[in-house]
Amino acid sequence: MNFRFRYSFAVNFTLFKLSKTNPESLFLLRINDEIFINAGKETLNKIFDQNRFVVSPTFQLNNSLSISPTWNSQYASTSTSGHYRQTNVFWLQVRHNLDLSKGSKAN
Repeated sequence: MNFRFRYSFAVNFTLFKLSKTNPESLFLLRINDEIFINAGKETLNKIFDQNRFVVSPTFQLNNSLSISPTWNSQYASTSTSGHYRQTNVFWLQVRHNLDLSKGSKAN
């Protein structure tokens, strides 16, 4: 049986406000480093799996909606022992937080 452990360290910085009238509207910068380690009897020489370094500038429109163009630099092991692959991945994140605890009150 094998396991994969994942350790992530992330920091968020508020760089500036996007609006004087809406204090929830912010421009943030998120920096994250994440490492994946294999464990178990069948891992042999493949203990290191991958490392991801992520930079994500974020436009927080309000507390429930944000948009982030994100860059991910990924360094990962391959099926060949001692060989690794480095890739750059770009994606667009849209986060919408739903508050399901607010129910409509019956009259």
